[in-house]
Amino acid sequence: REMLGQVVMNTAKAMESQIDDQLDSMKNIDDMEALRAKRLMELRMQEQNRAKYISLGHGRMTDIADEREFFPEAKKSERIILHFYRPGNRYADMLDEHLRKLAPQHFETRFMRANAEACPFLTERLRIQVLPSLVLIKQGKVDYIIAGMDEIGGERTTTQRVEWVLGQHTIINKPEAEPDEDEERD
Repeated sequence: REMLGQVVMNTAKAMESQIDDQLDSMKNIDDMEALRAKRLMELRMQEQNRAKYISLGHGRMTDIADEREFFPEAKKSERIILHFYRPGNRYADMLDEHLRKLAPQHFETRFMRANAEACPFLTERLRIQVLPSLVLIKQGKVDYIIAGMDEIGGERTTTQRVEWVLGQHTIINKPEAEPDEDEERD
């Protein structure tokens, strides 16, 4: 009898342990469901923001014909990269190519460009003396100006390097890692 009682007791403990494990896994399922629901909500918000940004002109490079066009457009976005260039300037053309690649990847920032000769008031007001120049604007205020190509890696810079420097100034969301200097040039 005692032996039978012991077997029944061990079996009961094993079953209880199994039921406890199942209950724990159900709690984990609830946690995973909550995590999944939270992530779906985040994705929906990102998609809504993306649609809003697209309607504001984000995701592409926008040309500014004159100063009057710039100010109303600038009021619509929290973060703006304004590229001052001169037609035919090879460094400006090179930088423009990198920025055009980055614009569709960084919807959080508006990418604009202005011909310095066609926008003399803006050029003078922002004290643009070197071309190309990138004016980094946050919340409607100039946060920083990158004058020339030196800070972004010179004439041998890559799109990844430009992205990294802009990320360091928090004008775009930071890339995962600093680019390798020996990587293939684009």
